[in-house]
Amino acid sequence: MSNFPPAFIMLAGAAIVPILPARVRAYAFLAAPVLVLVQLLLWLNDTSSLEVHLAGISLNLLEVNDLNRVWATVFAFVALGGGIFALHVRQRIQQSAALAYAGCALGVVLAGDLITLITFWELASIASFFLIANGGRARSLAAAKRYIFVHIAGGSALLGGILWHAGDTGSFAITTFEGGAGWLALIGVLVNAAAFPLHAWLSDAYPESSPTGMVFLGAFTTKSAVYVLAVLFSGWGVLLIIGAFMAFHGTIYALMQNDIRRIIAFHIISQVGIMVIAVGVGGNDALETTAHTAFEHIVWQGLMVMGMGAVLYATGTSKLTELGGLARSSLRWVLLLYMIPAISITFVPLLHDVHGLAPLLSPELFGADNTRLYLLESAFPINPFWIIAMVTIASAATVPALLIRLPYYAFFGAKRDIKLRPIPITMYLAMAVAGGLGLAINFYLAPLFDLLHIHIHVPEGFHVAPTVFTVQFMLLAVAGSSLTIYLLRPRDATVLDTDWFYRKAGAPVRILIQQPLESLFSFCERLVGAITQRVAIIASAPAAGRATVLSLSSYARRNGPGAAIAFLGRPPIGIAIAILFLTFAAILLAQALG
Repeated sequence: MSNFPPAFIMLAGAAIVPILPARVRAYAFLAAPVLVLVQLLLWLNDTSSLEVHLAGISLNLLEVNDLNRVWATVFAFVALGGGIFALHVRQRIQQSAALAYAGCALGVVLAGDLITLITFWELASIASFFLIANGGRARSLAAAKRYIFVHIAGGSALLGGILWHAGDTGSFAITTFEGGAGWLALIGVLVNAAAFPLHAWLSDAYPESSPTGMVFLGAFTTKSAVYVLAVLFSGWGVLLIIGAFMAFHGTIYALMQNDIRRIIAFHIISQVGIMVIAVGVGGNDALETTAHTAFEHIVWQGLMVMGMGAVLYATGTSKLTELGGLARSSLRWVLLLYMIPAISITFVPLLHDVHGLAPLLSPELFGADNTRLYLLESAFPINPFWIIAMVTIASAATVPALLIRLPYYAFFGAKRDIKLRPIPITMYLAMAVAGGLGLAINFYLAPLFDLLHIHIHVPEGFHVAPTVFTVQFMLLAVAGSSLTIYLLRPRDATVLDTDWFYRKAGAPVRILIQQPLESLFSFCERLVGAITQRVAIIASAPAAGRATVLSLSSYARRNGPGAAIAFLGRPPIGIAIAILFLTFAAILLAQALG
């Protein structure tokens, strides 16, 4: 087991689970992530590897190091927590797709070469497509189709960059990319990272999945893309700009959403932007901080997704305009569990948070967050002021988006006439486990990493007592959010993002592109049909065909069609004799020349 890829354990589970009886399928689902966690704790270490040779190419299907072990461990936790959260699910396709998706994500982060990486990368897109398509919502299939088209394009760009890189270097080893190959591959990775402006697929597709499916979706695609950015593009300065736009755009759009799961989806984009900034800073310390960030936020965002999935499961709706008063119902426990990550993510001075990389306009600003302090101090020499300002706004706007607006309109206010569906106890169990793990990360990160055999350096003073300034700043943010809560009243409308291009651009595309092309294709089709018809007539009845052609001649116009046809059947004797003499002359000339 020390050299066996964990991805294959998950994929084996994905193949076996669908053929099991319904009563045991959900419990059998848990066996794969449990086995992977045991494998990570007991057998896998820095010497673990599996090399195979295929068609003259050496493939390293498993390579464990300090960095990818962080992602592999938290992915296994998410698969286990998601399986517990979905113990009530009986749909074979969802169960199999979730395990396959988790396995492919593990395959990406534990890959030892680029061919293995791109193979699992593409398989993950297919598995997640089925997870979205079988979400059970009215728009699930349409969203899944848009999702897979986007990811096919992104995967093609990454594959092209990998082949270009291999042509330049003669190797498929995982190393930092450079030049044109790097830029092409970067586009492909940024698609999966939901980087602005290539991000709209996430907020479009994830909310259309099932209440349980989004737990897996929110953890794997974007976070595995962050890992690939870390190993292939560390120190690329352009990532500072891209990450800042992601952080700003995601948080601002989260404030405008009516769907509670779209709020979380845009928050995922914002948080991934923070990780992208860390990768852009570059250097071993920044990458270790990226790993801390990824580990914590996969857990916290997973808990928030579970909470909102529980609300959708119980009420049948995820719209703020249709929710209210849930805090005075059995869902009060969901509110309590949701508020743990919401407070941790937004109250920087009170609990450790690596969500915001809050800007360092002075050493005191957000000084309680050592992670933010380090990253922005490191980035500052190449990071213009407006990037820091965007991250500041994103950090502050997270408070009204997650801590004020969503809980207020979903759980408080006027109670609506909603018949609540009982939430399975396993949903609460999964959320409680995620909350406990998140709190352990906040307060006991170093001991937890030691327990999990994760050898990532935890900076000294990672959890620092809050300064007076940071407390004042957060209190001001909360007060400002409370005063503007009615300005942020939800409206039952879809706020279009860059997904406008495939949602509302139908008429311009149809008029400017589709109709001209269809007219051209129709003309060509009619032309080919007419030519085919004439050729068929000539081929099936040569005399009639030649007669038709001859009837268009001047002879036919002078003497009539009948004379032309008679001419075809009985050519004039003079023409016949002339043709005969010309034939003999050609034969004699050929003999003379020969």
